[in-house]
Amino acid sequence: MCNDKFLYPGAIIKSASKKEVYEAWTNERMDRIIQERALKIKRLSDVKGWREKVKFRCLDCGNEWETTPSHIRAGHGCPECAKARRRSVRKRAKYTTKEVREILEHFNFILLDEHYYNALQKLHIKCNKCLQEFERSLNSIQQGHVLCPYCKGNIK
Repeated sequence: MCNDKFLYPGAIIKSASKKEVYEAWTNERMDRIIQERALKIKRLSDVKGWREKVKFRCLDCGNEWETTPSHIRAGHGCPECAKARRRSVRKRAKYTTKEVREILEHFNFILLDEHYYNALQKLHIKCNKCLQEFERSLNSIQQGHVLCPYCKGNIK
């Protein structure tokens, strides 16, 4: 593990796989990393080392936060924008309830649920052949589990 106290710029780090030249954490290096990774953030405080937190501002939402340069180097940007992206992905389903009904009709099933939320949700389904009800996720059906468990003989 590299530590700024023990290494100087230009020092050669010997590792089992390859030799790396250590580059000190500077404001210029941090700005270059931000630019190379096309992150929409701005550095607000000076970089003192790879373990010392630096203050950043998001250019999209205006959020200010502190993190280490290594997190930025790893590609992490604004935590608030990341939360918003996760929330929007959770809210937006790939299929509408109407589309799910059509998919299930293709396999000779009827959707008994009023709403569809996501592919992992257990759906209440009725088989048109044997008229039995069972539960299965859309994800499972899309992976090829398209037979009714009663018609298949798994459930009696």
